[in-house]
Amino acid sequence: MIRLRRKVMGFTLIELLVVIAIIAILVGLLLPAVQKVRDAAARASCQNNLHQLGLAAHDYHSALQCFPPGSNVSPYSTNANPQYNYSPPFAGPYTGALAYLLPYMEQGNIYNIVLTNTLAAEQSPPGGGGAAGSTDQYAVFRINTTFGAWAYNFPPFNTSNANGMVAFPQAATVRIKPYECPADNVYMPLSLGPIDGFWQTGGSQWIDYLYDPYGQSGGNTNLLGRANYCGVSGAALGNGCMANYTGILGMSTSTRVKEIVDGSSNTLLFGETLGGASLGQRDFALTWFGSGSLATNWELQDPANWYNYSSRHMAVVQFCFGDGSVRPITKVGPNTNWYSTRWYAFQNAAGMADGMTIEFTQLGQ
Repeated sequence: MIRLRRKVMGFTLIELLVVIAIIAILVGLLLPAVQKVRDAAARASCQNNLHQLGLAAHDYHSALQCFPPGSNVSPYSTNANPQYNYSPPFAGPYTGALAYLLPYMEQGNIYNIVLTNTLAAEQSPPGGGGAAGSTDQYAVFRINTTFGAWAYNFPPFNTSNANGMVAFPQAATVRIKPYECPADNVYMPLSLGPIDGFWQTGGSQWIDYLYDPYGQSGGNTNLLGRANYCGVSGAALGNGCMANYTGILGMSTSTRVKEIVDGSSNTLLFGETLGGASLGQRDFALTWFGSGSLATNWELQDPANWYNYSSRHMAVVQFCFGDGSVRPITKVGPNTNWYSTRWYAFQNAAGMADGMTIEFTQLGQ
């Protein structure tokens, strides 16, 4: 009898190792390409966000004949518990440009909730402070208001947590996608807390933040909606030479188009920022309600700090110009090269009436 035997086919160990090596090489080649595609998609989405902000700012200007303030800081603001805030003239309300633009970003319902909450807060201030009996529901948006910091003066007035008087409007917890860059994990834990006020004056960049490490002290500040975009206020005006570089969205400003002497297409309007360190543990992140204005003095340092423009995009930070156009500007090293040709080019781009032509080649264009 003749017996037939079918040979079992299989891989030898050497063949298997060769296949694994080939797969590893292919994966190594593919991952950078995938990363580039993801970054390009995130940049495109971020660019669209900034473009929407530019259009919304112009819609605001059409309605009110001026751009919104970068941040509303009133010398008349008062807080029921001033130990948790700056003293006047920097006591509040810290309402940022992104909050002003809500009705023009298809977020009118959130804006109306804020107005309703503001009216309730004014009619029932904690501890007898504030403006009891007032019926000005626009107080948190009004320049020279007496309303205190938005993150501390809305009912219910919670005094039981470690943050003291953290009492923000419920609407501030809404996450607004056009205010967030998709390249950033903006809701990562913070070692210090979210920024509720962001402005520059007197040669310095100022912040007010809600101290709540990792959102664990009972204040629930980690619930606040965050943002990656803020207004460009120009150089911090510490001395005479810096006065030439005043930006469109400064502290309590109401800039009109005709004041942008250099032309809206040559002047920065909004830029990206992480609000904290770009590597390792993050200290801060911006809230959209308090996302105010940032000075340009400290350039685009990478790794980033809280006081300079920054992003998670590879090599660039994106900016919206006054005409709504969006351009990327190349990041620089970890230290600001003060008064270099590149530094002056960036200040020229931020200043709205410095009379200088922007050297885009110096900005990586």
